[in-house]
Amino acid sequence: MKEKHFLLFMSFLSLILFGQSHAQLLEENFNYSTGVLTEIIGTSWAESPTGSMDIQVVSGNLGFSNYQSSNIGNKIVLDGGVSGRSGIVHTFAQQSTANTTIYCSFLISVDSTSDLDLNTSSGDYFANFQSTTATNRAYIYIRAGSDSLTYSVGLAKASSTSLEWYNSELEVNTTYLIVFSYSFIEGTGNDIVKLWI
Repeated sequence: MKEKHFLLFMSFLSLILFGQSHAQLLEENFNYSTGVLTEIIGTSWAESPTGSMDIQVVSGNLGFSNYQSSNIGNKIVLDGGVSGRSGIVHTFAQQSTANTTIYCSFLISVDSTSDLDLNTSSGDYFANFQSTTATNRAYIYIRAGSDSLTYSVGLAKASSTSLEWYNSELEVNTTYLIVFSYSFIEGTGNDIVKLWI
């Protein structure tokens, strides 16, 4: 099996809950020493699933104009596709009350698209919410763009069958603010996911 490589930097991860009350569930600026994220003392990240390529904290950070949490701490590198890369998990209190929405935001910069899935319909996912029963929700996907200097980002509700791609390709070596949400709606199958770039 061909190992997939791409370099994706993420800086500042925020999880915010809106519904009955407004609470920030997590703010992460990766303000740690460099090394394997899950091995650094003082982090609350766990490895899941285990892969051959660990998530690394590297020096530097990402900035985005007029974004309050720009240029803080360090950044993490996701190198490799889903099949070879380790995953990381950070837990917080269960959120599943009807009419509640969870938001996640982060800065992203892709340095290289080499070996990303070549404009396939599915690409690879690299971020998502997960329930206490290990059910994934609101997947963020990435795939190679129409040339080596572009890529696409997409969102799926609960599996790649619901995957929809953002309508514009993004440029490598450019920092973007990604925001996605998962809304718990009463009834079966009514939950809503949204993506903003």
